[in-house]
Formats: sequence, C-alpha cells, structure tokens
Amino acid sequence: MIYALDTSVVVDAERGDDDVKHLIDRLQLASEGELCIAAPAYSEVYLGYLRKKPRNKHTIQSKLDTMTLLNTSKESSIILAQLEHSAK
Repeated sequence: MIYALDTSVVVDAERGDDDVKHLIDRLQLASEGELCIAAPAYSEVYLGYLRKKPRNKHTIQSKLDTMTLLNTSKESSIILAQLEHSAK
C-alpha cells in the first residue's frame, strides 16, 4: 500500500512531534518504505522553508526527496514555491 503525506504531517514531523514521527515510521514499514507526497504539499513545505529557514532548504529538500512525488515533477514544485516566495 502507498501512503501520501500531507503538508501538516511533514511539518509536524520536522517540528519534532514524536507521535507523528512514529506514525511515519509505521507507514514506511507498512508501505515497504514508499511514502508519497503530492506536488502541492511538496511546494507548501518547500515554500515554508524558503520563508523561514532559507539556509536549510537543502536539508528539507533531501528529506522530501526520500518520498515519491505524485502527479508532477519536483522541479515544477520548487519553481512554484520560489514564485510564491518572490510574490510576497
């Protein structure tokens, strides 16, 4: 089975929520390691790091890269996040 993670789940895990981290660990085992993230969620998480921690964007990108991206490319998600970031 494949599980898709929402923005809030990824952010909560990054903030150190142990319950969410354990849930992700269980999902990885159940899905044999394949967790997915939808393109909009990828963009939202990446945009959050551009706004708050631009120096850590490579760290979050590495973590996001461990998930299968659903329905578009990672590059287009990054471009979307950068466009939203520059527009505000």
